[in-house]
Amino acid sequence: MKASRLPLRVFPGQELLQVQQLWSQLQSVLNSDAVLRWQRFADHHGGIRDQNLIEHSYAITVLGTFVVEKLRPHFPNLDLGFILKALLIHDIGEALLRRDVSYIEKKATDDVDEYESVKSALSGLSPELRAMYLEAFLLQFCLDTDKYSLFDAEAQETMRLLAASKQWEARVFNLIEHVDYMMFMLETYRAGNDYLLYQVLLSSEMAAWEGFRKMIPDVETLILGVGAKEWLQDFIANYEASGGDRTPTLKSR
Repeated sequence: MKASRLPLRVFPGQELLQVQQLWSQLQSVLNSDAVLRWQRFADHHGGIRDQNLIEHSYAITVLGTFVVEKLRPHFPNLDLGFILKALLIHDIGEALLRRDVSYIEKKATDDVDEYESVKSALSGLSPELRAMYLEAFLLQFCLDTDKYSLFDAEAQETMRLLAASKQWEARVFNLIEHVDYMMFMLETYRAGNDYLLYQVLLSSEMAAWEGFRKMIPDVETLILGVGAKEWLQDFIANYEASGGDRTPTLKSR
């Protein structure tokens, strides 16, 4: 005989229940195959693994600890906890909107749409928790001052404070994102696809890493390893000399 269920009782921890609702929602949207990264390259030469947002968010957070520790001699006071918090939630907006917009092709209005979706998802939390998560989410945008006017007044004020107090955390966050791109490109390269590495290097990464050198002159050696910069330059030259597919998939940034 099947036992009858006990009457449902209201759990007393209301704040925990609010967090539980968000906790459940995020697992659902981040683990969905509705949003798979790198799919714009799927028809070019194969070897591209499906990567959903929960895989990306977890892996980039692990990667973030590696990058921050490598940078400790240059930036001993980096707030690792805040950077990791930002990495964990930085793509929640894409998950909620069920889309993956490339860094190269992203418009300022896309960032605002993601912010609004995250703000709405956090609306059931206490003001303190909501502010904490929004601050971490907005770290990724706080150095793009040209975008400020598109956001609401609350976001603008938060980003101004972040730019003043967490400037180096924001710069390192950006670097970690590009190290993550390199990780995926190298995985795909080792699986037999040269095209992705070539395309993303030309469309964004060579210029991005040139910018990072202004922050840390030996950044490629420090993060990617001795000889990595030269290896990447040789790869581009050899790929073009061999007649590799140069059909653009992304616009150059």
